[in-house]
Amino acid sequence: MARYGNQGVPVLSFHNPAGMILYPKGLNTYAMGNTRARDVTELLGTSKEQHLDLLLLASGDVRNFLFTVSELSLRRPHDRPRSLSFHFNDYDPSVIARNAVLIQVANEINPDIPADVDFLWNIWYNLALSQDNFDRLQQVMCRLLAKKFDSAESILKFEDGAVLRECFDIWKDWMTLDLDVRKVKEERTTLIESKMQELKFDVDAQCLGVLSEMMMGLSQEADTQFFEATHANPFYTEVKHWFCEGSTSNESARTNPTLIRPFDHKWRLHYNSCVFESYLPIERDQLLRCKSLTAACKENLKLMLKRFQRQRKNKQTFLKVTLWTGDALALCTSGFPPEMSFDVIDTSNLSDHIGLLNVLVCCAPRPNRSLLFTSSMLWCGGCENVAEYYNKCVGVPFQLLPTILGLKLAVEIELGSSKLPDKMETSEEILCWVKADIRRTLLEIDKTSDVVQGLFRLAERCFDLLNEQTKPLVDGQTFIGSQVYGTTLSSPLTFLRIIHQIQPLVKGGADRLFELLETLLPPEFHKKHSLSWNFLKASIGNERGPVVEIKVNCNMTVPSWYKGTPMPMICIVEPSMIHQFKAQMLSGQMRSTETIFPSIYNSLRYDDKANIVTFHASEKDWNEMKSNAFMWIFSSDMNPVVNSDPVFLGGETIKTSRCVDPVKKFGLFSAQAFTVTETGANCQVLKINKVEENTFSYNEELDILDLQQCTASTMKISFSPIKCPVELQIYFEGATGNPLQIYFSCSVNENLAKFQISRTRKKILCHIPKREDGTVGELVIQNVAPVPFHTMLLWDGKQHDKKMFSKMFRTKLDLELKSQRKSGSPFYNLRESITMILCKHSEEPKTPLVHCVDELGIIEEPYQTQDNMKRKKGFVIKVQEMYKWKFLPVAKVLFCDCQSLADKLQNNPTDVHLMANFFSNTWLHLVHRIVADGEEKTLLRKMLYTNAARVDQESESSVWKNSFITLLFPRQRTLDLFAGLFKGKLKDFPFHPCSFPHQARQPGEHSTQDSFSAFLADFARQMVNFNKGPRDTSDCNLSEWGSPLKEPECAFCHSKEGTLKRCLGCKRVFYCSRNCQKKHWREHKTDCQSIS
Repeated sequence: MARYGNQGVPVLSFHNPAGMILYPKGLNTYAMGNTRARDVTELLGTSKEQHLDLLLLASGDVRNFLFTVSELSLRRPHDRPRSLSFHFNDYDPSVIARNAVLIQVANEINPDIPADVDFLWNIWYNLALSQDNFDRLQQVMCRLLAKKFDSAESILKFEDGAVLRECFDIWKDWMTLDLDVRKVKEERTTLIESKMQELKFDVDAQCLGVLSEMMMGLSQEADTQFFEATHANPFYTEVKHWFCEGSTSNESARTNPTLIRPFDHKWRLHYNSCVFESYLPIERDQLLRCKSLTAACKENLKLMLKRFQRQRKNKQTFLKVTLWTGDALALCTSGFPPEMSFDVIDTSNLSDHIGLLNVLVCCAPRPNRSLLFTSSMLWCGGCENVAEYYNKCVGVPFQLLPTILGLKLAVEIELGSSKLPDKMETSEEILCWVKADIRRTLLEIDKTSDVVQGLFRLAERCFDLLNEQTKPLVDGQTFIGSQVYGTTLSSPLTFLRIIHQIQPLVKGGADRLFELLETLLPPEFHKKHSLSWNFLKASIGNERGPVVEIKVNCNMTVPSWYKGTPMPMICIVEPSMIHQFKAQMLSGQMRSTETIFPSIYNSLRYDDKANIVTFHASEKDWNEMKSNAFMWIFSSDMNPVVNSDPVFLGGETIKTSRCVDPVKKFGLFSAQAFTVTETGANCQVLKINKVEENTFSYNEELDILDLQQCTASTMKISFSPIKCPVELQIYFEGATGNPLQIYFSCSVNENLAKFQISRTRKKILCHIPKREDGTVGELVIQNVAPVPFHTMLLWDGKQHDKKMFSKMFRTKLDLELKSQRKSGSPFYNLRESITMILCKHSEEPKTPLVHCVDELGIIEEPYQTQDNMKRKKGFVIKVQEMYKWKFLPVAKVLFCDCQSLADKLQNNPTDVHLMANFFSNTWLHLVHRIVADGEEKTLLRKMLYTNAARVDQESESSVWKNSFITLLFPRQRTLDLFAGLFKGKLKDFPFHPCSFPHQARQPGEHSTQDSFSAFLADFARQMVNFNKGPRDTSDCNLSEWGSPLKEPECAFCHSKEGTLKRCLGCKRVFYCSRNCQKKHWREHKTDCQSIS
């Protein structure tokens, strides 16, 4: 059971390494979802014999639970798991108690009775209830108080008796609660208005944010009427009613007790919570049919309930939900039983509030070789793109993550995201992680090793050597607060957990790591951070020493004018320096001073009920500090916003000081357990001398024990497993003993591995590159779920607007390139190619057509003979069918990797089946040629092969592979684009008629009285007309831009002999001689000049 401070904020234990944050005004309650409902098993392949354990940390409400069960019910019978065990966690016990009420109601009601669905909707979302609903809610809580949760019939479970007692107390409190609706609404309005004044937004901005989410699923120009912030727009009126009243109805009889913070009976719901966000976007037809957002959302809720109950009643899936309260990371490190692991862990946007690196370090031991999801809604606050966000939070090269953190990133960031963005201006970004293989071979390291360099990057973030903490948010000339989000919350305790986990994998362990890292630390590091660094060295390693826990009586407050959430830091000051330090603090010169004071950064705890500060130090440092120094607490951003007098570290101010066991005190027992092999003990021929890991490869040096047995002709090398090898075996024919085994953290490329035998040095030298697709990207997921084509509707080119394709282009640079009809980055060009492929099929779905993608100079040549194909390096793509999935088009395709086919033809020149297989899908098809350079083809190859893993393959040896193509969205922020357009700061922004045919006005024409809603509505109207790119040929006749696959011929005499050369103007027709070109010029001139 968690402990809470005076403001209802959980008191963090030291099992959570995150830096401490002060919340002067307490924390908000997240009783309803502020992000789109999500199937957390979407990427996880399942079977009917399987049991799934799913952990939802910081879960908020039950939307993801219902949506996940609903989506799993749509899988084919042999793919549906036999049982599901959900584990819900939230720091706020009232959210957990409320979720129990919602699940109980969802399990009891009849979805076919509108009043039942209304009842669940009302208690879930509405501030005010009717008398009937209020009475019915009382009955539900009465049943929960009398329920036997340990019975087999109960879907709800409590494995921790303390959590059950918490929920009992909350239900009892809610049953006696009868607050006046009018007063609660006034309290809610006061809270929201104070936030509006502080954060500079208004109700219209809130409404437009919700409407922009609704608009993400719409693309027709007529749909922009739904975006107008006027009373003529029923959806705007409906959303505004919610933000003003806190309800979707006009009921006012009784207050909904489940939305009230228990015991103190205050309204704490987050100021921007919105009932609709879990269900957006919504299909256009559904909006028009239901005529209101509320009715459309209820319709979707009803569908989820029916699928959920069908699973329960038909006993297709055994289902239980276990509820946990308290701090999420402490729950992962020490709250769960040691043996408990999960198939999926979803952490919501916990990383925004407690730090991405902390979430990864604490949650990594819990997945059982499966999926860990992290998300961020605040990433764009200080970063331009997700890559920068990752670099600020973690910074370790992706290829070293399996060794340093024991995780692989299952996301190809450079390929963007296939998730429809939440809003026009921003989007939640979700990252997926997979546990790396636990079998390892001991690594040799030095200060130049990439592994050590990666650990140094983590030290920079855990000790804030990058000064992220001292980058303030400023409003005009007024200091508001430092940027507290996922990049600033790592601490020395985070680094302690990392070193403790990796030490078994390197020779010399933690002592060697500390030794090498000290050579890389900046000169001033030890002046400021020596106390924390010495404490880390005393906690782990062979040279560890006693660690002392110090509790100091100290009162800490934050001034009322301060609008941020400061992170306190302890500074240790000698008596002779106290006056200088105080003067610098009060004058706000700490950030610019050259004087550096020893500090304990980000690894302390404060109990505001007892007014006690707790921190740790090595016994040696503590003996030097006590009775000889002052402790002063201030904000880690070096601004005087924490009111705390200097405290003398001696006498009565020291409540206790005692030695502690670091492993128990900091929860270090919860770390990934690796199986490490140091040498090939039973191998009679070879012995491992050293194994080194670089970012992109491994280097091994093996000692030869028996020169007579060790010959190149008898040496046998094998890699396993076949698809993603992480184990190397070397053995010799005729030798006794076991083969030598080496284990890697990443999959390796056996085809590029090199082995050199040096008989004079008695060594074997090995160089083994890492496989890119086995180190980062979706292919690291061992059992990825197939794409559910069987549940999708077909994409109708007449009904579904192809302007949806243009939503891929959302950044300022995208729009500039679009308006100027230019090519751009490889990712931009890839999206252009995707647009063209999807547009062609959308316009002419019945036309036999293939898309050839390759470089200039290669693509013009025919695809007819073996000699032709041996020169090809790109792809031939054939769209089989086009579906609609999650509002987006997804094309199921066949693709031929021409480079792979060319290699097969080189190796098997007499195999006629290869070309026959190729022609089986291209014969008598028109050709659409798409020019792509090498970098774009690299991205295209990643996309096609990654997606192919989620589609059943007819034959692994076939020339053709099944895959799919869908829209890809940039993982970049677009907020600056929208803000700049609205304020008229981007004077040269290319709003040209050619790119926005129906634009209403230029951004510069907005007067100061123009509303933000008018601007966004105008922009939305422009965007739906914005779909033509520099290479888009959607207006061309097929016969003009493509022809059946055939050899080129002279445009005048039709000869196919000799050397044919392209016309230098249009580059589309060929000539066998200069004479033919002259004779054909009069006929060809008009076409050539118009094209060129």
